Amino acid sequence: LWKKRVEVAEEPNTRAAHRRELAELAAEDGDDAFAILTLRTSVEESSDPQSFSRLVEILAARDKHVELCSLLEEHAVRLAQRGESVGAAKLWERAAQVAELQLRALERAIVAREKGLALQEDRASRETLVRLLEQRGHWGRAAKSLEILRGDALADEADALTVRLVDALA
Repeated sequence: LWKKRVEVAEEPNTRAAHRRELAELAAEDGDDAFAILTLRTSVEESSDPQSFSRLVEILAARDKHVELCSLLEEHAVRLAQRGESVGAAKLWERAAQVAELQLRALERAIVAREKGLALQEDRASRETLVRLLEQRGHWGRAAKSLEILRGDALADEADALTVRLVDALA
């Protein structure tokens, strides 16, 4: 019945609502693959935020971290292309967290953080980027981020960042 409703719905928002309902039924029945496919179709067709949120929830709950990270990255690109920099930056941040903590893919986490920071500066994310860059031995890139942090720091904090900067360049 829900599949038929999706097929005959003329408005993208109506199709998205029907797909969300269909995905919920599939998830309740244990058919995660169909639920994920249905929500992904909804997101791709209409960029429905409710479908996107539910898809993220299901992927995270089912430990499908590779797929989750890719989804976050893809959606961040779409948002950035539409000029939604703040939303895209948040998705890059979330993708970076998944890449680092669940996938242990530090290079992927670094790239995601850099893309997010290019859209919107965030001190905590910048500090995490520095930590990741230092862990991977990317001292020059770490130094550049430390310089950015130092430029926005208070005097006593700037001194500590200067010491870190010197260590990174040494």
